[in-house]
Amino acid sequence: MKQAIKIIIVCSFAVSGISARENLPVKAELIAEETSIQPGRPFLVGIYLSMSDHYHTYWKNPGDSGLPSQIEWTLPAGFKAGPIQWPYPSRFESELEVTFGYNDQVVLLTRLIPPESLPASAVTLQTKVNWLACSDACIPGQAELSLRLPVKSVHPKDHKQHALLIRSALKSLPRPDDKWIVTALAEQNKIVVKLTPPEKLTDIKVFIEQESVVSYTENNRLEKQGDQYSKTFQKSPYLTELPEQLKGVVIYETENTKKKAIKFKTVIN
Repeated sequence: MKQAIKIIIVCSFAVSGISARENLPVKAELIAEETSIQPGRPFLVGIYLSMSDHYHTYWKNPGDSGLPSQIEWTLPAGFKAGPIQWPYPSRFESELEVTFGYNDQVVLLTRLIPPESLPASAVTLQTKVNWLACSDACIPGQAELSLRLPVKSVHPKDHKQHALLIRSALKSLPRPDDKWIVTALAEQNKIVVKLTPPEKLTDIKVFIEQESVVSYTENNRLEKQGDQYSKTFQKSPYLTELPEQLKGVVIYETENTKKKAIKFKTVIN
């Protein structure tokens, strides 16, 4: 059961090692888009996770099992951290479950806002990251990471390697698109999501952001009628109260574009 699996996983984090150990399937690094900090100017940092072959970590909604990566910041006085910005996920299927996450590598982005005044000549950013890496078996991991950046009054320069990684992650962030029409209807044991895209698609996948709202191993159907797609989800057996709104991500392709993603939020009727 999903709830029992999560209890076992959470307990195991307390004894897990750090990512620098060679025998762990995930390595973690704290990276910044720029080489310095300008007081009052927001900037992007990322947790770069590199996975060994056949292993994956999890999206904000891990699916039928798993645990999303967690980031806890320890920042200098006056700094503020935004929420994790999650790139769109991949889908992993087995005989017993469907999960969502990332293989190979991923950068989990956070926007940091420094105060208008920074008397120090340099600051240290610190974070503790927890993740779960799964293949045939699942291994929890933890890393305590830090990054020291100089404080300068001039506009920061891009970091040659890390800026490329962060900008690639930015391109993979789902974004709202008001050209799409998305509605959701709750029936007895189902939630039906109807999507009308602004152009002809060659592929489409729908992911729900909230945990324990729908089931993924059940017979969920995707149908097309005219320009409209209809995705029928079975309600999750762990659903206790239907949320007022359904949040999700649509990954799609067209004849002229490679994979893109939008995010949606719609009232459940």
